[in-house]
Amino acid sequence: MQTDNDKRKKFTPRNIALTTFIVVVGVGLIIWWGHVDVVPPPPKDENRAPSSFPLSQSHLSLVVTVPRASLAAQLDKVVPHDFAFDVKGNPRVFGKPGRGQITVACDLPGKRVTASTPVGGRIQVEGPVDVLFIHGRYSVGIDASGTINATISPLPTKLWTIDPRLALSARVNRAVAHAGLLGDKDVTGLAQGQLDKIIGGLTNTVAAHLANYLNLRSEVDRVWKSINGPHKLADDPPTWLRITPRKAEAVPVRYTTESVVTGMGLDAEGQVFIQRDKPETLNAPLPDLDTKGTPSNRVDLVIPIAVSYEVLNTQLAAALSTNPVELTRNTWVQITNATLQPYGDGVLLKVAFHGKKGLFKSASGWLYIVGLTHFDPGQSELRLDQLKYTTATDDVLLKSAEWIAHSKLLNAMQERAVVNLTADIESARAQANQELEKLAHNLPKEIGAEVKIDTLTVRRLQFTQERAYALVSATGTMSVRLEK
Repeated sequence: MQTDNDKRKKFTPRNIALTTFIVVVGVGLIIWWGHVDVVPPPPKDENRAPSSFPLSQSHLSLVVTVPRASLAAQLDKVVPHDFAFDVKGNPRVFGKPGRGQITVACDLPGKRVTASTPVGGRIQVEGPVDVLFIHGRYSVGIDASGTINATISPLPTKLWTIDPRLALSARVNRAVAHAGLLGDKDVTGLAQGQLDKIIGGLTNTVAAHLANYLNLRSEVDRVWKSINGPHKLADDPPTWLRITPRKAEAVPVRYTTESVVTGMGLDAEGQVFIQRDKPETLNAPLPDLDTKGTPSNRVDLVIPIAVSYEVLNTQLAAALSTNPVELTRNTWVQITNATLQPYGDGVLLKVAFHGKKGLFKSASGWLYIVGLTHFDPGQSELRLDQLKYTTATDDVLLKSAEWIAHSKLLNAMQERAVVNLTADIESARAQANQELEKLAHNLPKEIGAEVKIDTLTVRRLQFTQERAYALVSATGTMSVRLEK
């Protein structure tokens, strides 16, 4: 029979400490036995294509202004200053009338250019005299006058020639020589015929001169070659915009009071490259001119601006780790960190966590989750969508911690995975504007001065292995103005 003394011996401090130790170790062993380290292997992204950025379609308006004063100067070069003729017959009519200053005007209702110059000078009329007792010849001079008129309606052709569609005509005012007793000699018809013949032979020469003067091929070819190729946008990371002109469309000719305005729209592709070496220039010879197109001067360029993964991951981790996610009663998971990287057509999310189920089951480690991204330009927010565990992660959870493989955890992460990038988007817009200014500066001066950007909008985010990029769409106009 135990005595009170024996009972006191059982509850000595040493025995109590030993018992406590045994209990703690036992509980620890139970907890240890119920703990799972979740360490799935990372997925391989072997099928990921090299990063590329979308093509953009842009248009360059090339406006050519031909002042009427320039047309007058060209006509003055090629139209002779005098028109000698000699009609041998009875009577003989000869002379060397000259022209005056050429006046050019734009006929807006008629959609054409008109030109005119006065013609005048001394015309001699000679013939035999055989009246009664008078035999011999007479010679009478008269001052004749008239005008030479022209109409020009330039029309571009697909071979880059300009058909001036020139029409030349002449009109001689009534020319009558007074030969005394012999009466009046009307030589209007003879003078008109001779001037018509001269003008008829002159038309092809004047038209060829105007066509050569109005030909835009050399100017367009120079602009075409100057924009064709890669243009440096940024140094870090090294960013290139390769512009490749593809098509040229004629602009309908229009008329103002002072000039004829023509030109064309050049269609071009824009392709962005993030690489150290300068991209190759694609072969793009000047094509035939499309005379039936609908040209535009709108420019729409896609400019990628780097967004730090550190910024994305910091905000994403903060959003996901706000509070533990309660899966079922006495079962919860706490996310402690999260990182994002590209994967296939979407992203791969690596999530560090620890969690508990009841008193004795626990788990910690990380989870690999794949999903898609959605960028809301209006809110400047990045969201994750269609989240699911990788196959390897799912296998590990089902074998050792199936209570974590709960749809509620994925749903909670999808609801929380919202990253606000307002400050970064504003910074991206500002940087894109700087890069466009640099591009305009590097283009030929007559092009760069006419690049006008109206809006800068972030279309979406694109993820590469090294960086994430905000794709900024720059829309506006781009034109070249040339004057003949």
